[in-house]
Amino acid sequence: MSSVLHPVGPEPRERYWVRRLAVLVAAVVAIGIVIALVGNAMSAGSAVQAEPVPPTIPPPAVTAPPSPTASAVPSGSTTGSPAPAASSVAPTTASTTSPSPTSSSTASEKKSTASTKSTAKDKKDKSTKQPVYAACDGSDLRPTLTGDRTVKVGKKTTFSLSLINGGKKTCTATVKPSSATLTIVSGGDRIWSTKDCPAALPTTKRTLLPEHALTWKVTWSGERSGDDCSTSKVKPKKGYYWAIANFDGADDVRFRVILG
Repeated sequence: MSSVLHPVGPEPRERYWVRRLAVLVAAVVAIGIVIALVGNAMSAGSAVQAEPVPPTIPPPAVTAPPSPTASAVPSGSTTGSPAPAASSVAPTTASTTSPSPTSSSTASEKKSTASTKSTAKDKKDKSTKQPVYAACDGSDLRPTLTGDRTVKVGKKTTFSLSLINGGKKTCTATVKPSSATLTIVSGGDRIWSTKDCPAALPTTKRTLLPEHALTWKVTWSGERSGDDCSTSKVKPKKGYYWAIANFDGADDVRFRVILG
């Protein structure tokens, strides 16, 4: 016992204690490993075995019921014909007896669309109607007259005429043979006039904003005119002539023409 507590030998005392401590640690580790192995073995041997899987029981076979035959008809029945098979009777679907809701909805939508279009058309017609303006006052109109200054004797020439709305309001101007005339004169000699030839002055009508103009043209045949635009045998000669435009209520306007 004294040699255990007091090691004896040629080496230092501390070295003997280190060796003993290493041996002790190794012994403890070995014991721990053995205990662990034994514990695992016992745990594996005592494990609860899983219950066996119960046998699979096949479902009962479904056998189609036998089709009724003539022998299955009760004795009290008045007919010996076999009852019709259930599968031979086609079920009646709701679509064959009730109206389709889609068709009804479509018809309603079409009716609504037609009503909407009709309303929109009525509004458009009302919005596109032009307001009615009063006739232009002759005193507010400024007539103009232009054409060729030099015309050959016996040749046609065309004059351009216009009426300018000099008023401050929009009005309607109408040019027709009864309210407007174009006359060709030479001094006091009346040569030609739209009074004799109304076809030369077609009726023209236009709504005029302030400072806007209504324009038209008149063609002179270069000859004298008589009743019903008949042609006189006396031909205009070379010289100076005046074209005079007149519109009811407006001042006359003149344009000089030279026949050569």
